[in-house]
Amino acid sequence: MPQLQYAIGVDLGGTTIKTGVVNSAGKIIAQSKFPSFGDQGPKAVIMQIRKSIEAVLPHAKGKNLRGIGIGSPGIVDEKGGIVKDPPNFADWHNVALGNAVTRIFRLNTKVENDANVAAIAEAKFGAGKRHPNFFSLFGERGSAAGLS
Repeated sequence: MPQLQYAIGVDLGGTTIKTGVVNSAGKIIAQSKFPSFGDQGPKAVIMQIRKSIEAVLPHAKGKNLRGIGIGSPGIVDEKGGIVKDPPNFADWHNVALGNAVTRIFRLNTKVENDANVAAIAEAKFGAGKRHPNFFSLFGERGSAAGLS
């Protein structure tokens, strides 16, 4: 049986940051929840992301930790993890979120649009995992419906 791998996943929302340590089988090992302070600008939000990761990081100690993944609202340029003009975030125009988190934790960090991340997770671990074709639809407030 292959060794489980672990990652830290961050769900960045306009009001809340939810962070967890997850294994490659999809099991959540530890979780944290912090306010995002999205109305206070990028520095405040990055500090909150840092706190949320620091809260779960001890649970990843000694595990095969591969890196950090962040699901962010808005347009995301994967190169450098640049987040462009996310809704409900003040003064965010082109913030290199991936690079900032990589510098803090010295771990490979990937940033992707939150709806894309949710669809991938649903296809791999949720309602779409038994279907070769899967469609995911997200509404304005992050609600999701999966169709196969």
